[in-house]
Amino acid sequence: GYTITKVGGADPAIRSIAQDASVAFNAAISKSSKQNAQKRRVAWNLVKSGLLAGSPEDTHIVLKDPKGRLAGVATVTYGTDVGSKGNARVAYIQTLGTTGVTKGAGRALVEQVIADARSKGLASVQLESYDSAVGFYEKLGFQKFRLNTLGEYTREMELKI
Repeated sequence: GYTITKVGGADPAIRSIAQDASVAFNAAISKSSKQNAQKRRVAWNLVKSGLLAGSPEDTHIVLKDPKGRLAGVATVTYGTDVGSKGNARVAYIQTLGTTGVTKGAGRALVEQVIADARSKGLASVQLESYDSAVGFYEKLGFQKFRLNTLGEYTREMELKI
């Protein structure tokens, strides 16, 4: 049931998508509990920054539910992971946010990024997660993979494909 549209980082349609996203997120915020409203505001700020401050090389994945409502947006950069041995080519999820209009939107966005990365022959999908979302990404097969200077794992996560 979802509809996926991909928009390049330099596409003029981004302004329109940002406007649609603003309306969708504000509607979700107005219907949310105080705690969920704060989560939706954080998600909206991520989506907005991904859409409006992204680079021309970014790809924006726009997800609409079966009723045509905006369900979520992910901003992805395809490039080289300079922190890896051999400088592997990766898909990096810069931002990901869902409006809450339908369950499963986050999973659908991540699965689309994974499918795109596979079709491009990339080594992995990477992202930096919020602490509260680590479990969500782990269920999708991601693992923490970078260590800080103290030898502790950061919130950077990777799914090798």
